Amino acid sequence: KVNHLNDLSWELKYNNPDTSIILENQALFLAEKLQWKKGIANSLNNLGIYNAIKADYPKALDYYLKALKIDNVILNEAKNPSEKQAAKKGIARRLGNIGIVYMDQGDYPNALDYYLKALKVNEELGRKNGVAINLSNIGIVYMEQADYTNALDYYFRYLKMAEELGNKSYQATALGNIGIVYMQQADYPKALDYHFKALKIDEELGNNNGIARHLGNIGTVYKDQTNYPKALDYYLKALKIDEEIGDKSGIAIKLGNIGLLYTSTGKYDEAYIYLYRALAISDSIGAKYYEKDHY
Repeated sequence: KVNHLNDLSWELKYNNPDTSIILENQALFLAEKLQWKKGIANSLNNLGIYNAIKADYPKALDYYLKALKIDNVILNEAKNPSEKQAAKKGIARRLGNIGIVYMDQGDYPNALDYYLKALKVNEELGRKNGVAINLSNIGIVYMEQADYTNALDYYFRYLKMAEELGNKSYQATALGNIGIVYMQQADYPKALDYHFKALKIDEELGNNNGIARHLGNIGTVYKDQTNYPKALDYYLKALKIDEEIGDKSGIAIKLGNIGLLYTSTGKYDEAYIYLYRALAISDSIGAKYYEKDHY
């Protein structure tokens, strides 16, 4: 029953994260009743993921650290190579997820530290799926620090592995991130090409988080080319989806982007309203990187 609750909550995580949290708490309660350490760790990890989707970073980090602690206990108690390998897989996942939380809060040194730790464990285990995720996240850290050469290197390595794995979700993420790098380099035709490819895949998958992200990025490309009407259209579409799924981080980003757009067009009253709303949400979720931008 714990496993079934985990599976069901996982399927609902993007479109109904609140329902996922309710189901996962039921799974956690049963796992604790059974004193099943692996089940407890998995439920804690999933609760971290669902809270991260909702951009509740303090809760997400707390759940991940609790899961990591239990994984280390399981590793120390493991009696054979198979049990040790399973425990290390859990540790690698937790390390990567902790890195994501730090990344979303703009804490790049801690993010890179945890990503590299996760990458090392996954490489030791020969887990291509885990390595792919770590490569992507390391690329993000480099991109946010404007190291575009290293960012593209890691992103294309990630895309290649995603194609080898046949993972469409990873492919969409890789394509979208490559589009962002080209956007930062003002190569707008390439940026739009990669963003629309990513959008098409996530639309096929029904991934609303991904769809909102790509729509927002496409809006930014048009904004950078001063095509403000088109940019606003894509921003509003993205904002609507983020509001529907309750993604506070996404809402703050889209509100901030709309505020910047109105600033660029000299509509300062409208700009202030959107930026102030963005700031309030970023402050409430502890996303200091976004707070800085909104200020």
